[in-house]
Amino acid sequence: MTRSVRSFGPLAVVAILLLSACQSSGSVRVPEVFRLDHDPSRDVAEVAADRGVVLPASDLRLELEQQFAWHSVTLAQTMRAASVGRAQSSGWLDAMKTNNDAMAADVGLVYGPTAARAFDQVWAQHTQFLVDYSVALANGDAAAVTTARDSLDAYVHDQASMLSLATGDRLPTKAVAGLLRTHIDNMIRQVDDDQANDLVGSRKVGNADVEHLVGVAGALSGAIAAQSPQSFPGASDTPAAVYCSLVNRTAAQWVQTALPEVGAATAPSAASRSGLAGLRLKAAAAVRTAADPLVVLPASVGRVTPEQRAAAIRARQIGVQLRSRW
Repeated sequence: MTRSVRSFGPLAVVAILLLSACQSSGSVRVPEVFRLDHDPSRDVAEVAADRGVVLPASDLRLELEQQFAWHSVTLAQTMRAASVGRAQSSGWLDAMKTNNDAMAADVGLVYGPTAARAFDQVWAQHTQFLVDYSVALANGDAAAVTTARDSLDAYVHDQASMLSLATGDRLPTKAVAGLLRTHIDNMIRQVDDDQANDLVGSRKVGNADVEHLVGVAGALSGAIAAQSPQSFPGASDTPAAVYCSLVNRTAAQWVQTALPEVGAATAPSAASRSGLAGLRLKAAAAVRTAADPLVVLPASVGRVTPEQRAAAIRARQIGVQLRSRW
């Protein structure tokens, strides 16, 4: 496997070109995730210095939460499919790439096309490296496992530096690196559990990663709203936002719970972001009918303040009117 590295300037973007032709014919081949010539920023508009309101802060939070949660699902499934040589045929690889593009577009909505392109050049790398790891583990290639882990360590530093710079250090590099490290560790543990046929462990880690990335999305949206209050005004923890956040998180965790058992057999069309609408309605019903909405999310209790809990309880009364958000 040969890798070529280029620098993209002050954001320290490191691009990786993956060539798998040197692999033996008896091993699972590494699918290509990252491409240097791929540019999801082509349709992203420049950001005017005097632009007005783009989105309420609460809507920005929910958009990022949905994208980050779906990232956890599509990445886990791509890793599973790649480990048995089915990344392309299963459809999960394309679903993950589409999600990568959507996340870059969200960055572009805030910071413009140059930032969207730079973000994608780094973000897509960690999906490639994790797929590399999954395939290396399946092939029993200890050297490739080490290479993938080393590449992921470098990625954490690069992505953390980029997000800290973009948010004007509202997200400190060290703190972001810790958050990214947890996500990477969750993905590695998930595929390790899959390889060991530990479905209970894989489900637990998958749910934890959704919970974690939803928190990361909340932190990122909060930093953006504080940085550009004129473009993303208002509170991000309104009763409606807290309620929708609980529902989105629950739906994604239910998907993560179901997928380890079926492995790569389920196509993304059966669990796509659009397909999550049905699960969101079920989750909404569970939240509305529970005496305490958070009983459906025991892992999140420690992360929710008393004020947010009270807001969630109030919000379930207006759940029907909120369905159009999901």
